[in-house]
Amino acid sequence: MSSEAVGVNRWRLTEPELRTFREYFTAMALNAQVTADAAGLRLTDLYVLNVLELYGQVTAGEVAQRTRLTTGAVTKLVDRLVRAGMVERVADPADRRRVRLRIVDRAAAAALGGESASLFAPVAKRMDDLITSFPAEQREVLFEFFTRAIVELQQATQELQTGGQAS
Repeated sequence: MSSEAVGVNRWRLTEPELRTFREYFTAMALNAQVTADAAGLRLTDLYVLNVLELYGQVTAGEVAQRTRLTTGAVTKLVDRLVRAGMVERVADPADRRRVRLRIVDRAAAAALGGESASLFAPVAKRMDDLITSFPAEQREVLFEFFTRAIVELQQATQELQTGGQAS
């Protein structure tokens, strides 16, 4: 156990910056959980649907890689989403032995922000309004941060899952 006093800031951020960042991160995580709950999904289900929406048809192995879930967990998750009518398995046109996963159109509309969906509308509208309220040069900085933060978050996640060993 660390001998550092609780509440001591060992980072370069100021205390107010660190607190704000932690509050932001907590708000994002809570919003994701509440969104999944409102859709009647597990958080990982919602995440996988988002992966499929972002990257199109992917293999179960690619889902495992992007989510850092085991292949067994991915199989159960995909089976659940297929039974719910949200995802379907399709033959890979390049290799009929391989199966790809794709989101079913009604699932995209219902869970990921199509016309009939309202789950993401509140946060999407608020974030769109917030981000577009910044001048173009500040938006460039915001999106540079988001782009770089994606890499850092992915690397931190990988380190946690591999016991500190980055690959």
